[in-house]
Amino acid sequence: MLPALSLQTERLCLREFRPEDGPAIYEIQRHPAYVRFYPWEQVRPQDSQQWVDEFVSWQQQTPRVKYQFAFSEIGSERIIGNCGVRIDDLKHRQGNMGYEVHPDYWGRGYASEAAAAMVRFAFSTLHLHRLWALCVSENIASWKVLEKMHMRREGHFRERVYFKGQWHDHYHYGLLASEWRAQQADLATSPDLEGLWSNIPTVQMGALRSYLSRTGWTLISEYQGIDAGIDYSESRFAKQGLTLNLQWDPWEEGRLSGPIMLIKALQQALNH
Repeated sequence: MLPALSLQTERLCLREFRPEDGPAIYEIQRHPAYVRFYPWEQVRPQDSQQWVDEFVSWQQQTPRVKYQFAFSEIGSERIIGNCGVRIDDLKHRQGNMGYEVHPDYWGRGYASEAAAAMVRFAFSTLHLHRLWALCVSENIASWKVLEKMHMRREGHFRERVYFKGQWHDHYHYGLLASEWRAQQADLATSPDLEGLWSNIPTVQMGALRSYLSRTGWTLISEYQGIDAGIDYSESRFAKQGLTLNLQWDPWEEGRLSGPIMLIKALQQALNH
């Protein structure tokens, strides 16, 4: 038997599934908010156990093409989500990824943190050429995570699936290994601007808008409102043929998301 894989991020421990994880997964899947974007109305304990048993069986595959990780907060044994990468074309090194978080832990940025770990795992460990993901178009939080991974929306499949009395669209996202490597190189050479915000408890979008205006960027469009119950705002700036999109989503990433996203946006602005 091959040793189980494990990964660690800033706040999460990710490990391969064990047979005894069924009850923990059932606690996630039985939550009413969890099933909103799935075709089933409810999940039974035996359904969750069957799901876990399948994940465990993947660990014995030869060649290994499917990986699924349970994750918990560092210092805790409680499983709060899972994520994985599935290779669907070995010859052309193509794979897909997915992630789930217990609804009690939404809004803390764990989905993005787990997704980033899967992207790195796909390209650094599995050496995939291309990684893709699908999500229901109404699942705004999910496709925002994919866009934070710098995945491109490559397709919009209208009315692709039918469940709970209506048709739903699918968004298809993709990312190439070369694009990911370029992003890592950019991050390595970007100035460390976090200190600029360290003395500001909660950075507001207006602070960055003012800065960009002072440095020659022009506000060309702005949207503020609520999408699917999520407070959301987006501003688009232009300068010398370049465009810069700023998104502010406190629901998705929690209290720290604003500063983190603004820092990244400011880095882009200063680089131009």
